[in-house]
Amino acid sequence: MSQIEDLQSRITRALDRIGQGIDGLNPGPAPEDYEALRGRAEAAEQELAQTREAFAAAREQAEADLDAAVAAVRVDAAAEMERALAEAQTTSDTDEGDTPEVTELKEALDEEQMANAQLQERLRVLKARMAEAEAPTGTEPAGSASLAALDAELQKLRAANEELMAANAALREANAQGVGEPELINRGMEAELEALRAARSAEAAETGAVLDALTPLLAEAAEDGRQG
Repeated sequence: MSQIEDLQSRITRALDRIGQGIDGLNPGPAPEDYEALRGRAEAAEQELAQTREAFAAAREQAEADLDAAVAAVRVDAAAEMERALAEAQTTSDTDEGDTPEVTELKEALDEEQMANAQLQERLRVLKARMAEAEAPTGTEPAGSASLAALDAELQKLRAANEELMAANAALREANAQGVGEPELINRGMEAELEALRAARSAEAAETGAVLDALTPLLAEAAEDGRQG
């Protein structure tokens, strides 16, 4: 920019000199004076052309620098996107592990959990009915002691199962962060599946015990209804 300003200053001075020369001319200038003025004008035009060329070159350089900066930003953005995609793919691969086996275990766990939930709801309804049947007589039905013991064991089994599920969740989280072992997670999920199956068996046994205890109460209630 300093070169351009210098050229512009030189042009301005040359034009001033030309103007002063024209003002000082007599009506009939000598040929040598005319040639001198002509030379000055040509020099001024040449300097102006050089200034324009320098300005055009400076503008082209500025545009080239801007294009280079934009291109560099785009390259950096593309590289950052590729790194993010690579990290996401790595995390996805880590989470999937042995995809077929883990998927099968997760599906089995979901099925067992759904079956347990249904069985627990059925057991809740049966217990409510038994409580209603016990209320009029105020006596404990046969098998109440064994039913209570079975219920206590079932509660212990549920507590152990919840601890196992929490441990497996921690293992899966560690594996997602790249610090776990897929084999340990698979074994943990298998153990969780077995625990769910055992819980379902215990709940089924408790349901049977509730039905056994409820049957005589229902029969007694039906008999009382017929006698009444």
